[in-house]
Amino acid sequence: MEAPDWTAALAAAQQKLAAADYATARPLFEQQAVQGNGLAQFTLGLFFQLGWGVAPSAQQSCYWFKQAALQQVPAAQYQLGLCYLADHFNSGEQQLAYIWLERAYQAGLLGALCEMGKMHVAGIHAAPDKTKGVQMCLAAADAGVLAAQLQLADWLLQGDVIAQDAHQALHWLSLAAEKGDAKAAFDIGRLYDSGTAIPQDSVQALYWYEIAASRGFAAAYLPSAALRWLHYQRSDEAQAPSHLAKAYIWAKVLQQSATAATPADNAAELLMQQILAVMPAQWQQTLNKKVTDHVRHNTVLQQTPG
Repeated sequence: MEAPDWTAALAAAQQKLAAADYATARPLFEQQAVQGNGLAQFTLGLFFQLGWGVAPSAQQSCYWFKQAALQQVPAAQYQLGLCYLADHFNSGEQQLAYIWLERAYQAGLLGALCEMGKMHVAGIHAAPDKTKGVQMCLAAADAGVLAAQLQLADWLLQGDVIAQDAHQALHWLSLAAEKGDAKAAFDIGRLYDSGTAIPQDSVQALYWYEIAASRGFAAAYLPSAALRWLHYQRSDEAQAPSHLAKAYIWAKVLQQSATAATPADNAAELLMQQILAVMPAQWQQTLNKKVTDHVRHNTVLQQTPG
């Protein structure tokens, strides 16, 4: 049987979604979803999963993922497996998670393979088998699945599932960071910064912290500023201005990103005082523009669909 052409009927809806016009886009997707358009059903699941113009709702997102999964949409089958695993249907049918994840994997979604592997490792809703579970995640990681690479790195750093190996963890984190994962870059920075599992290297630590910070990973702002300040204090006259300016930028970004829920701590305030005590005042206007651009850019990224 020829696959239905769901995409053509959603051209206008996709255009509105790409423009983040959620209020206009959602009724268009709903109209197609109730007519059996599997892609529309899956996208509605994303609306409620990610809170695109609506209050996030696991129940609503899982309902639409299920409708799309029944129409053989692989990504929806994967999401439905996660819905069952978390028991978002309140049905107590977590064992169905493995079935739907396996269907997604058979349809070509390699990410589902590691999710199944994690179930084997934990021995929950799947036969307990750590070796099999690790091999499944390894296969997915070798195929380039980001989540699998991060999972292997976590196991290798923790040492409770497989033998601890920081250098191998660094390998997987590096691959994940190359794909744009900010937390992976931050974790690499911490490894080099702490020097407990691999040799301490403040240059490498700063490099990876700043990659994470540039991608809007808030936890990287303070260590990026602190290491820039340290390098400023140790640098020669030629390099000092660059280190000082970047120390200010990250400290200021941290200040502007702070909220009532996640305020900047005392260490950040003290660092800023030290920087301002030596930084030429005429630098601030230019550097503040860079700070504003960074904060605005990362806010836009957080609001972009997908």
